[in-house]
Amino acid sequence: MSFFWNPVTLLIFLTSISSSIAHASAVPEEVRKSVAFVYVQDPKTGVTHPNGTGFFVGVRVPNDPNRGWIYVVTNKHVVTDPTTRAWYPSIQLRVNTHTQSKFLSIPLYGEPFDVRQDLFPSHDPAVDLVLIAFPFSNELDHLILPVQDLIASASPDGPQVAPGTDLYFTGMFVSYLGGQKIEPMVRFGRVSMIPQEKVLFNGYNEDLILAEVFSFGGNSGSPVFYFWGLDQMPGAVSIGPPLVKLAGVMQGFFPGNETPYAEVPRIGEETDVSPEQSPKNTKSPPRPVPVFLPNSGIAAIIPAQKILDILDYPEVKLRQR
Repeated sequence: MSFFWNPVTLLIFLTSISSSIAHASAVPEEVRKSVAFVYVQDPKTGVTHPNGTGFFVGVRVPNDPNRGWIYVVTNKHVVTDPTTRAWYPSIQLRVNTHTQSKFLSIPLYGEPFDVRQDLFPSHDPAVDLVLIAFPFSNELDHLILPVQDLIASASPDGPQVAPGTDLYFTGMFVSYLGGQKIEPMVRFGRVSMIPQEKVLFNGYNEDLILAEVFSFGGNSGSPVFYFWGLDQMPGAVSIGPPLVKLAGVMQGFFPGNETPYAEVPRIGEETDVSPEQSPKNTKSPPRPVPVFLPNSGIAAIIPAQKILDILDYPEVKLRQR
């Protein structure tokens, strides 16, 4: 059974909306309501800018299934300075209330990957994930993904994940962030590969799901979901609403093999032509400089199991006592 938690004051109560996520329209509204936008402050300019997506997950209290602990899930690279690899001192999480959006300041730690009591990065440097404990209030118009219930089972009787399985992700669209309230976008695609070996991505050998779906700046940290129509389920004989499961977390895209270049004049560099062969005032030939990193259309998705791995860390379980 799948469901969301809807926080009320300091207690987290279970809401009975399992049918709206397990069997729902292609994109349940509850999925988009699990998403928030992450803003950071540039340490050089002091300007705060949108930097990626985060989403809310919950873990049940063992002895009280109607209560749980809540975390924001995002990528490490969304909340760390790309130059120093240190945590930003704080992030601004843009969330929705029932009438408008607001910014909530979440302090982080300043040293590279040192851990605060409520900040839980993956211990594996190749896993670009971090969980941040988050205090919910009933003024927020968001819902919580019950991550343990939304991960697809490997049972042969359940829905099968393979190349061609439909998926979508929801997250930040930097070109339109929403006015009065945040408005997450949705993009659709399919699984293109589930590698049996680790894949080199951003300098690390990683366990990844590869998908034919376009991911751009701001999409990092977005939740990715599989969905199956009943005609795709083992033993199903009729078509019905799709089944939705959490596939993982968007990390980024693979660049294309061909990078567009522009010819840029050399400045302050010696000519490649000898003075004897060159007339006076001869300039060096232009040098090619990459204009941008092309998108191959293949996205890198961190498997949802990696979230459960972090939730199983001793320091996380210690906090949940």
